[in-house]
Amino acid sequence: MMSLLVDIHTHNIYSKENKVVNLISLMTGEPIPLHTKNCFFSYGIHPWQLETQKKDALIAVFEQEIASNVFVAIGETGIDKARKISLELQTEVFEYQIHIAKQKQLPVILHVVKAIDEIVQSVSKIKPNVPMILHAFNGTKEQIALLSKKGFYFSVGSAINNPDSKIAIALKTIPKDRLFFETDTNRQDIALVYTKAAELLNMPFETLQQTVFENFKRCFPFAEIDFKML
Repeated sequence: MMSLLVDIHTHNIYSKENKVVNLISLMTGEPIPLHTKNCFFSYGIHPWQLETQKKDALIAVFEQEIASNVFVAIGETGIDKARKISLELQTEVFEYQIHIAKQKQLPVILHVVKAIDEIVQSVSKIKPNVPMILHAFNGTKEQIALLSKKGFYFSVGSAINNPDSKIAIALKTIPKDRLFFETDTNRQDIALVYTKAAELLNMPFETLQQTVFENFKRCFPFAEIDFKML
């Protein structure tokens, strides 16, 4: 069965190959690029934007752009307690976007820093019934067990290259049907992340690629993959 590598979260526009399915993350207000082969877009109000921009202005732009239906996901959005931004404000804007995701039935790319409990609480309250993907996940096996039961997905990036990182140690405990990989802001080949993950999982590279590709198709059934001229 034909499959492609998937980079579920990247900020590197047009630096990718057509042989990779790329989900490019745009912050509210960023220009929407022209669509290119096997590149899809998520759109969200990043919690960091609340440091310098007004909530109402961000929401006005977000509502205008998200109505265009060119996006396959909301985000990245979430809560970052490492930033000096009101937790109440972050939660309000995050939950607003979860409601939009629920209405439009779009997956959500989550930015979570020191706020797992708050994210779980908000999602449990709203019950969006869409894939919730924790980007740059670097947690423990205990967190993985809890979040898996709650239905979350896990996107893993370059942290697995550090053998002492929590995710390098706990990677094997992520259910394979809830696993993704990403480059985020790194200009590295997503294949390098897969290679390291396959090594840690003791799994053939091709099997891992097929598994993650199936996860993508299940979470993003409306994203049309083009296999021509690959």
